Amino acid sequence: MKLLKHAFFLVITLTCFCVSKAQIPSHFLLGEDKLSGIDIYNIIQDKDRNYWLATDNGLIKYDGYTFKNIECENALSSSLFDLQMDYNGDIFCLNLSGQIFKVKNDSCKIYFQIPDSLMTIEISYTFNNLNELIIATNSIFKVGNNKTISTLVPKDSVPNHFYQFITLKDSSIITHNSGNNKLIKIKNNTLEFTQLDFQIGEYNILGVYLNDQLLYIDKGSGNLLKRNANSFKINDAFNPTGNKKESLRYYSDNENLWVAKLSGGVKVFNKKLNPLFNNNAFFQNSIISSFCKDEEGNIILGTFGEGLIIIPNLNIAEVSLPEANVKITRVTSTPNNSIFFGTQDGKIYKKESTSEAQLLRAPSIKNIEVLYYLKESNQLLFEDNGPILMDLSTNKETKPILDGAIKDVKRIENNLYLIATNKGLLYFTPISQNIDSKQIPLSKKFSGRTNCSNIDYKTKSIYMGSAKGLKIGNTKKAIYFKINESSIICRDILYHNEKIYVATLKNGVLIFQNDKLIDHWTSPDKIISNSIKQIKVYKNQFFISTNLGIQIINEKGTSIHILNKSEGLYTNNIIDFDISNDILWMVHQKGIQRLNLSKIDTFNYIPTITLSKTLVNDTGVIFFDNMNLHYNQNKLEFIVSTNSIKFQSEIKYYYQLEGLDEDWQINDYLNYRINYKSLPPGKYTFKIKAVCRLNESKTLSYPFVIKNPLWNTWWFYVLTVFIIITITYLFFNQQIKKHKKKIQLQNELNASKLIAVQSQMNPHFIFNAINSIQDLILKGDIDNSYSYIIKFSKLVRQTLNFSDKEFIDIEDEIELLETYLELEKLRFKDDFEYTIRNEESDLQVPPMLVQPFVENAIKHGLLHKEGLKKLEIVFKKNGILNCTITDNGIGRRKAQKIKDRQQKNHQSFSINATRSRFEIMKSHYQQDLGILFEDLLENGEDMGTRVIINMPFRQNY
Repeated sequence: MKLLKHAFFLVITLTCFCVSKAQIPSHFLLGEDKLSGIDIYNIIQDKDRNYWLATDNGLIKYDGYTFKNIECENALSSSLFDLQMDYNGDIFCLNLSGQIFKVKNDSCKIYFQIPDSLMTIEISYTFNNLNELIIATNSIFKVGNNKTISTLVPKDSVPNHFYQFITLKDSSIITHNSGNNKLIKIKNNTLEFTQLDFQIGEYNILGVYLNDQLLYIDKGSGNLLKRNANSFKINDAFNPTGNKKESLRYYSDNENLWVAKLSGGVKVFNKKLNPLFNNNAFFQNSIISSFCKDEEGNIILGTFGEGLIIIPNLNIAEVSLPEANVKITRVTSTPNNSIFFGTQDGKIYKKESTSEAQLLRAPSIKNIEVLYYLKESNQLLFEDNGPILMDLSTNKETKPILDGAIKDVKRIENNLYLIATNKGLLYFTPISQNIDSKQIPLSKKFSGRTNCSNIDYKTKSIYMGSAKGLKIGNTKKAIYFKINESSIICRDILYHNEKIYVATLKNGVLIFQNDKLIDHWTSPDKIISNSIKQIKVYKNQFFISTNLGIQIINEKGTSIHILNKSEGLYTNNIIDFDISNDILWMVHQKGIQRLNLSKIDTFNYIPTITLSKTLVNDTGVIFFDNMNLHYNQNKLEFIVSTNSIKFQSEIKYYYQLEGLDEDWQINDYLNYRINYKSLPPGKYTFKIKAVCRLNESKTLSYPFVIKNPLWNTWWFYVLTVFIIITITYLFFNQQIKKHKKKIQLQNELNASKLIAVQSQMNPHFIFNAINSIQDLILKGDIDNSYSYIIKFSKLVRQTLNFSDKEFIDIEDEIELLETYLELEKLRFKDDFEYTIRNEESDLQVPPMLVQPFVENAIKHGLLHKEGLKKLEIVFKKNGILNCTITDNGIGRRKAQKIKDRQQKNHQSFSINATRSRFEIMKSHYQQDLGILFEDLLENGEDMGTRVIINMPFRQNY
């Protein structure tokens, strides 16, 4: 039953093997989605390292970040072909409608339209050594700068049929005219014709350069041609299709010849036309339609509808096993270059250098964690639910007596191995005189779970990497080695040239000699990462497996090369690796890859960098040195470009905005848009460079200034201070003027009060009052004279009391008027009557404002009146306070006549003073104050005078 099971499994395996993929170069797809369904006819890289694709969907640009469609103006067809670069570095392409386009600054415009008379199905063009456009249709002609046509090869009676132009190393151009079987050479606008010695139509000659030698190709058969003078014949030594008739395309990177079948697939041949990859065709399900080798050394294959196939390193190949999707866990090799792979499901495959891998061991219940070749016994030692030895001569498996699960195996000397297990260290001899194998346990000082181990042959010290750290010693004494009191977790230990190299989990590589630490390789000075998985030596070079790939270092600790995704690895995380016969075998989660170490190129890539676009407030601008921006133009975005396919995972952008950033900031390759959302005003310099490993691009510097806002400039501060001082000065000056004016008004008001007092106490009034008193005394009217004197003294006292007050109660004002009128009544006896009527209360009025008008009414109106003299005074409020004085005197006209007759130049001093007082009050109180005189008439005769006084007041609350 077991035999049938194995037989069934072998049948399945052989079936899988028959359909398995051949060994192919490591590669990845680019633009698989963006270019899906698009046929790519041509690829070219320009001087700025941008990639241009001529497709059936127009012109497409790839800048290392995104694919961008470039519209060709007035194009009659969307399909474009034959991308070429002239000697100035400008890109050209054409369509089948005879339109030749020039590409510049991401625009595509018609450069030349081939006339209908010169159109044919096939069109070829190139540029001669004078950088003139040369076109081949039914004739060969050149196009001048003014687009004039100069015929080089005219039409012939036999139809011309030209094939591609071939530019030679001396810049001359050759093409084959199959119509008359001539080879035409053009240089300096001089033509040289060579008649060929074969039948017309027998060959259609094309050409490519390989190893700087021109290879001639027959377009019809796809065969290489040998040239002997004017004769050509097929090169039988080179047969890429195995005598099978195929339509082929030839491409060359000058190092290798690529032969693509129009039905799908491609083969590669070296400089000597020897096949690579075991003469297998790969990418057989893809139609390879175009080819380009870029400045980074990437091989770029264009396809029909499947995007771009990128081969970063032709020396790294993908190795396929008979079964797809098998997970490889371990690899080891033998001195005769046999390679063995262990898998996750317990299988073991064997691969010879020139053959495909074969299944050596059926699947089991456990993955292969350890796989080691024992030279003395020609056995494989591995773990499968316990240690197992497989004899490679018979494939017989035995279980040696080894205590614990194997974790690491090191060959100490002939027939002696040091084995690390989950229980400690032990010696193992594969061949023993008595038994097949035996183990010798070491001291208990080296017991416990162990990951790796080795022995210093000179000092005989044992180095053990355990779960507790690195232990160094012998069977008598062993101690843990620490750095800064921290334990060292080891992954692998190597002995070479009397030195121990310890690969650690976090501390890089420790180097011991005579049991003393003499060197320490750490990142980034020596190694790419401090997390080391394995360390091996081959031809005095150290191969260190890290989480960032495999690094090759010489004995002096100088890095020679780094193998990672940039170089074509599918992942940087290598599970296991081995070296055999200059071939590095690498195992990872995505399969197996191999590298020919003899063909490793020196790393000399230096990134370039350009500032492709600058946005200010989300608007594109042309940025120039010392650019001045307004204060609100403070949102900046710098879009940079490095244009790399191979080193995208390693390129970093170092940038700094001097004036804001103290240190360099770092972005990954795809984070190429650098934003500053709100910069304050100031002087800045934006600096940026691209760094790949230790190589740097030139540093770009762009100084610029964000100007201060108007209110944040020195002259604005000066102007603001000046304005504030001026306003303050004007304000206080105005206040001072107002205060002075108020004081002046108050003084004038006080002066008017004094004048009013003076007017009350004027000599005329005093004289009349004294005469009246004298008259009463002479008449013996002692009582009235005494009363008169009392009233007079009261009037004087009231006048003096009120003279320093701005307002007095209206009752006090009326009392003063009554006192005055009582004195006047003593003069006029019974002929004088007066009334004072007040319709308001709780008011205050300016003092002695009414008395001068009452006096004027008596003196000029009533004094000359015969008969009863009447005077009426009425106080009434109507917005302002009105005081109406009405007399039945002689009127103002008769009074004026009397004044003119008696005192021609006399002016009423009290009235004029009161008028001045009203003007002052009017300005002070901002009210319509003043005096109104009305003549009272009856039948045209003057019957008296009415005086209306509009006066200010205050309300008592």
